[in-house]
Amino acid sequence: MKKILLIFLLILLSNVSNSEEKVNLSCAFYEDFNWDTLKFKELKPEDKSLTIHPKTKEFIYGEVAGNYDLRDNKIYFILYAGDSFKSDYSLNRVTSVFKEDWFVKLPKSGKYKKSLTFKGKCRKVESLF
Repeated sequence: MKKILLIFLLILLSNVSNSEEKVNLSCAFYEDFNWDTLKFKELKPEDKSLTIHPKTKEFIYGEVAGNYDLRDNKIYFILYAGDSFKSDYSLNRVTSVFKEDWFVKLPKSGKYKKSLTFKGKCRKVESLF
């Protein structure tokens, strides 16, 4: 009887650790804000995959992987495109609001200027297999 209980507990613990390995999300932006014109624009939502690994603080967004920071209830990560462009991402773990801020590097100062902000929502999804 003790062996059966021990086996049951081990199976239960292994299932709990496996379920915490990663979180699969489907995210879609529904609006953008242009910081130069100060205007909003509605977008046709297109789902994009975001996978979060809570234990290792790693993410996979589309085909890009990296590490993220966790502050309060938000996950943050930055992606660079060459030397003159970067995107800052944030995901609120409670409200599921997902934001992407585009920045362009100014040639003279070398500082980044925010050009666009995309806002969307993420939802948790299950793998097909």
